[in-house]
Amino acid sequence: MDTETNSSEAVLYPSVAKWLTFLALGIIWILYGVYLMPKNSLAGTKQIIFGSLMVIVCLPHSIPGASYLKLNAEGFTFCSFFRRRTVQWEDVAEFRVVGMRRFGVRRKQTVGWIHISNCPENRMVRSMNASFMDCDGFLPDTYMMSADKLCAFLQNCRAQVVANAQENTAARMAAA
Repeated sequence: MDTETNSSEAVLYPSVAKWLTFLALGIIWILYGVYLMPKNSLAGTKQIIFGSLMVIVCLPHSIPGASYLKLNAEGFTFCSFFRRRTVQWEDVAEFRVVGMRRFGVRRKQTVGWIHISNCPENRMVRSMNASFMDCDGFLPDTYMMSADKLCAFLQNCRAQVVANAQENTAARMAAA
């Protein structure tokens, strides 16, 4: 697991090797399309287009800072394609392992979460996620961990933050 940590923050990164492998496959697909062009221009064009799409999707993920999961005392921030989203720990009721489905077939497992009932999160996005993932939100990657291990890790982080908040509240009430 590729991580950076300091005293109050941990950062997890996805596998760069995985994205570089897909990037190389996309380039090979393009080269195969170029090879096919003199024999069958339609098939060669299709191969070049597909390989180019693979490169376009994979290239941003192989750039440092394009994808990560940052955990701190306030919540977690995940970034995909340089787009960040932060979720506060107190807005999450639970984490669970969910299967991503495409055309009704489970393809990949990742970690999703259920928001607490009074969370101000966009209800339309929550209902769309719930319709195909059985959760309110989900992470785009498992950051070189199994979905089960990442889910347990996030549950543990959330439990520690909630316990610390309860201790701080109790200490403030005792001091008052």
